[in-house]
Amino acid sequence: MSTSPFDEKEWQARLVSALDTLSTIQKPFIEAYWQTNGYPTQINFNNKDETPFPADDLFDLYECARHAERFGNTEYYKPLRAALDPVRGILRSHPVLARAFGRMIGNDDVHIGVLNGSSLTGLAQIIVGQMKLRKARKKRSFEETAADLNALLQLAAERRPSPLSNDLDLGLDIALFHGVYIRDKVDLGEGYSLIPYSQLTEYVDKEWLEDLAPDHMRSRRWQTIFGIAQPFRWKPSIRPKNSEIREPTRMPPPLFQRWTQEFANLLAVCTGKPHIWITSTEGAVQRSACDLLGAPHRVSTSHRGRSINHLYDPFQKEDITDTEEIELANTLFAKRRDTAYPDLAPCIQRLAEALSRDGRYATEDKVLDLAVVLERLFKPSPKRISGDLQDAVADLLGTDDNSKDLLRKTVKHFYDVRSAIIHGPSDEKKKRLRTEMGEASREGFEIARRSLVKKLV
Repeated sequence: MSTSPFDEKEWQARLVSALDTLSTIQKPFIEAYWQTNGYPTQINFNNKDETPFPADDLFDLYECARHAERFGNTEYYKPLRAALDPVRGILRSHPVLARAFGRMIGNDDVHIGVLNGSSLTGLAQIIVGQMKLRKARKKRSFEETAADLNALLQLAAERRPSPLSNDLDLGLDIALFHGVYIRDKVDLGEGYSLIPYSQLTEYVDKEWLEDLAPDHMRSRRWQTIFGIAQPFRWKPSIRPKNSEIREPTRMPPPLFQRWTQEFANLLAVCTGKPHIWITSTEGAVQRSACDLLGAPHRVSTSHRGRSINHLYDPFQKEDITDTEEIELANTLFAKRRDTAYPDLAPCIQRLAEALSRDGRYATEDKVLDLAVVLERLFKPSPKRISGDLQDAVADLLGTDDNSKDLLRKTVKHFYDVRSAIIHGPSDEKKKRLRTEMGEASREGFEIARRSLVKKLV
């Protein structure tokens, strides 16, 4: 017996019409549900409504209508069932879902696999996803959401090649840092990008950061949070609920943590701004894709970093990082295999760590870090450390006699402060020098930064 081929456009049109009807019919029912069970908590920030979509409430409503006979509410839910059942039937008619649901009467669940996880998903959850995305995208119809769902279903059955035109099958490995304010995405090469947090919210749940940056998240002050991300392609799996669980697997990318940390170190050195690693999420997919499939939003693996809440300042004005500084870091890192980078990498990391020192003895520690960097950069003789550093810095960075003399004086002052820290305030001079640690750390950092960059170039 022959069967007619599946008409995607016709299926999408039927689904759109049924969803439009359902969205209208369900309004008084969800209102009555809230009157009985309580309204969602309203969240308003700077006159902007940020109340989350009531996905759980809508799911409960759909399930109540589905099982109305059990509780003697058949007549009450009859209008809603009349609008809900056609949507369910149209979804079931999609060949990918039809194969997974099978012919079992009353079966409403399938396994939806997203990367390294799988969940039991019902039709109600898929319908809720359509409603949620329609509101989020501010569309007056479901045409876009229905087409997106069909694309993901066809991809799961390998009836549509990757990548999808809407990039719903695009995932990201993301390392989040705090430190610099970037406004636009920057291509870093080798498949990596520098991305502001505001462009990553489709992949990173705000709840994942609330323990590490509660004040930043609460006040929406995330300008200085940025991600270094690497894209990949994925596809979902859709299987009967009684089948063996074989969710799509993906190994963590090799050297991802090392690559992102090393670039972040170099970026800190080039910008002169501290950075702190917050968290890494490997295998993050778009929240919209999970909503369409009725699956929870998840990542394959995550690694927790350091809290940044102690750095929150509600009155601090953040300056956008100079693009030339970002480009310098990008250029130097791209050429790292052809320069002295392998030998200087420990100096870059220590210099970056010096920037992010905090605590009671942060300034002292920073000066000592800088001293280590300068000695590793120039390798002075043990008996003439200060003098050799003065000459080496002057020769590398000086452009004329006056600039070289100034550099020698600056290095001498820095090293005198370093000695006062190491040996303690044994006399009045060392006591005075210890009060000049802030100046010495600023001068020492600039000299170390310029020396590093010049040696790399």
